[in-house]
Amino acid sequence: MQFLLWKIFYAAFFFILAGFIYERARYRNLSPHVVALFLIGAVGICMRSEVHQIFQGRNPASLMGIYVGEAFKTDDNEIRFYFFQDQENLNELLFLDGDKWQPVTYRCICPLATILSQCTVEGHLGVASFTENEDSRMLRLRTKHTGTEYEIAVKDACLSPSHSYPHQFGVCLQPVYFSADWPAFVQYIEFWLASGATKFYLYIHSATPKVRDTLSYYERLLGDSVEVIDWSDLPVESRHKGDFYADPNTRIFSAGGHNALNDCILRARSHVKFLGVVDLDELIHVPSGRNPVDVFETLANAYPDAANFALDWQYVQDETNSRKVAKPSDLHFGALRYLKKPYSKNIINDYVTLKKVIHRPERVIMADVHNTILNDLRNPYSSSNEVRFDTSVSVSPSNVPSIDERFDQVIINDSIASVLHLRRFNALSKVNVPYNTSVSYDDIRGKSRVMDKVWRQRINNGTIKDHRVGNWYPTFEQTVRDLESCRTFPFNVRNRVGKGFCRALINCEPMLTVKEAFIKADQMWSNVAHRGKFIEYIKS
Repeated sequence: MQFLLWKIFYAAFFFILAGFIYERARYRNLSPHVVALFLIGAVGICMRSEVHQIFQGRNPASLMGIYVGEAFKTDDNEIRFYFFQDQENLNELLFLDGDKWQPVTYRCICPLATILSQCTVEGHLGVASFTENEDSRMLRLRTKHTGTEYEIAVKDACLSPSHSYPHQFGVCLQPVYFSADWPAFVQYIEFWLASGATKFYLYIHSATPKVRDTLSYYERLLGDSVEVIDWSDLPVESRHKGDFYADPNTRIFSAGGHNALNDCILRARSHVKFLGVVDLDELIHVPSGRNPVDVFETLANAYPDAANFALDWQYVQDETNSRKVAKPSDLHFGALRYLKKPYSKNIINDYVTLKKVIHRPERVIMADVHNTILNDLRNPYSSSNEVRFDTSVSVSPSNVPSIDERFDQVIINDSIASVLHLRRFNALSKVNVPYNTSVSYDDIRGKSRVMDKVWRQRINNGTIKDHRVGNWYPTFEQTVRDLESCRTFPFNVRNRVGKGFCRALINCEPMLTVKEAFIKADQMWSNVAHRGKFIEYIKS
């Protein structure tokens, strides 16, 4: 449907343009040769762009993949997982229930940011509901049009009646890509440790060896409290890499962050009571100075049916400058004591309207970066799966549960807590804007002192080696600017011709100046719709 709308749009645009040129030709008495040359030039541009590719059509088999990662057992007879699939791929996904193949219940995440784009490879929630209790550690999948079966590893995420959470508070870092900023990872982990977090889910797409070494250090130090999840590109044949009509990665918005966010919520289910989905440059601010975990417990007691607490998302300027950090002992967190908050009228509207959300994972079905898409039913097994996991118009209105039957999202006043978004490069640009000096960040100042003390202890006791780490900053700075340039000019002809209209990460890779400095994540996806033929060694 989306593809058809683009065809109609381009056809209408072409006819309007042709009519305009014809009228201008009549008015200015342009010769037919001039008009013909113009049209030939326009067609030539079209043939070199995604316009021609749209009308040319696609290879039906090129984007027919269904890409599944890990699966999670959420009840005795239910397994959930997230997968990527093109919107126009109608191949049905099946799971083995006993000795019968049953269709997977699914729902598209489909964030608003992709509705008017060609980012058609979307994340989906898949639910396999078994007729009998299922204790298998493997989920067997296949598609309706392929006979090959795939086994997907299943992790336990069930809650018992007297469940005790191993962790009260955890944080989830959305996929980090082409990162060289190892001090930012240190600050992130040390800050959230000082804020009471005891569980970290870190999604990594690509990073330099030094960033990987930093993560490995914390894995050794904190053990199972740190999970580094390799968030890889989708598998594609080498000859098709970067081809907008054969490589599914060219049609994934950003790095598939919406899918990773929901995968993290599912992964944290039964393990973490409160889960914050926060970026590498975000902190939590509690004006009262209380421990955030105590604040969340107070809110949970005040709102027993809450699934999410929506906190204000606030822009602050950060004067951190890591350019001179050549070894771990050069790193300190004093800049967090001097955060500056401009007045709201001087900030883009996103920071006035958008939120960051703290989740109760077992009560959430699907979430967005700044909101909740769908919370679970308070009595989750009172309705069919179709009703429980979908609120679309295809479901009979009489069967759709009312909003009161689902867990709530509670909006929290910023006097209780908020999430601060640190914008380092904007601070370094020295933009002259008035600051709100009435805002106090005493709680963050106190944590920064604790972080400095703990970091020095780690160096002094030898748990981290104080060796020079090389000249990492130019790679970091140049890559950030390259990526920002790609994001700022999504319609730049020089960089976009033939790549369609989708702000996919792989579409920005050709713009990277130092791409070879990064190591990509190991492959984590299985294409369960693969149509490859295999040699048969046994006679039938």
